[in-house]
Amino acid sequence: MISILIVDDSPLKIRYIKDVLIKIPSISEEEITVVNDRNSAKQALLEFQFDLMVLDINLPERFGDQPNEQGGVDFLKEINMDEEFLVPFHIIGLTEYPDLLHEHGAAFSNYLWHLVVYNESYSEWKDQLTNFTKYLVKSQAELKAPSNNPYDYDLAVVTVLSLELKYVRELPWNWTEEKFKNDDNFYYTGYFFKGKRKIKVVATSTNNSMGMCAAAAISMKVINRYRPKYISMVGICAGIEGKVNIGDPIIADRVWDYGSGKHVIEKNDSNGTQVFKPYINQLPLETSLMTAFTKVIEDDLFVAEIQKKSQKKNYPMLNAKMGPFASGSAVIANESIVESIKSQHGQLVGFDMESYSIFYSATHSIKPKPIPFMIKSISDFGDSNKNNPHKDEHQAYAAFTSANFFCEFASNYIDFDN
Repeated sequence: MISILIVDDSPLKIRYIKDVLIKIPSISEEEITVVNDRNSAKQALLEFQFDLMVLDINLPERFGDQPNEQGGVDFLKEINMDEEFLVPFHIIGLTEYPDLLHEHGAAFSNYLWHLVVYNESYSEWKDQLTNFTKYLVKSQAELKAPSNNPYDYDLAVVTVLSLELKYVRELPWNWTEEKFKNDDNFYYTGYFFKGKRKIKVVATSTNNSMGMCAAAAISMKVINRYRPKYISMVGICAGIEGKVNIGDPIIADRVWDYGSGKHVIEKNDSNGTQVFKPYINQLPLETSLMTAFTKVIEDDLFVAEIQKKSQKKNYPMLNAKMGPFASGSAVIANESIVESIKSQHGQLVGFDMESYSIFYSATHSIKPKPIPFMIKSISDFGDSNKNNPHKDEHQAYAAFTSANFFCEFASNYIDFDN
């Protein structure tokens, strides 16, 4: 399916153009928008970016005005000079006047657009419009469902909080901000070198929107827009007290949604006790990454340097941990809820509100699928002491250690060419 804008003031010509287009498989009349003058066309291009625009050259400024032989060309110049307009991806000009073809042909060919002579008595223009539109339909289908496209970026990192993104953007990776007209999110592209190999990176965030829905939405957007080979979530999380300390980087060797399940009334219970029976669908960490993380943790690599770099002396010695990790839809500040999550896996090391969605999005994305992993650091233990006076300090420290552990691991231990 493609979107088409016809800009023409002749009802008969519009009818002939539409008749040609709707004969093409997968194009319906509902996908064709028609306007009759320059002003209406400009308004349409302020609101939507069409795949194809079929443009009359002899065009009036407003509906009811006399057509202007320069109208279509002036319109093209205007929409190209003003960034507010969403210029169509492809443009075909149709004119009934051969002299206008010679006069304005360069205005189209300079942009590799097409200007075609229209004559309702001949089929040449119909064949040209049909063939081009069929090609466009086919190429659009390939873009939307690529089968063997390579990865465009090596690594994507998704954060939730602005604080988390701040520390990622402080990594020495030559960041540049990117913003797209049809997307509310900001993206930050960068790179670093691993030997002579240039590693392309993109970072973004959910703009402080917590939870798996927000994280899944931004994950799918960054996967579809940048096609990364690896996708990671970096930031802060809660940990199991006694197993981890504030600031410790955590790597999920498997992750699941602890809130997925069924609430039932216990059978043979006269009091009608309600019981939650979880559906634990664990998504595992990819094997080569698990091997690399295991080596980093066993050799106690670079955590001491990260702690020294943080200049925080009032925290225990950093220790990276890898283990089972759970995600859910709510902020936890309740010991009994923590115990119920722990009951789903005895070796649980931490939990948050988003990481499962990164793994799920990667697993269910279009091919080639990215490889997901998570590096988050402990900022609290999900207990009633969560909102203590040191909360902001703990979060900043955890965001810092997470981003810097991620940097060291990505720079030294990910095999981007495998």
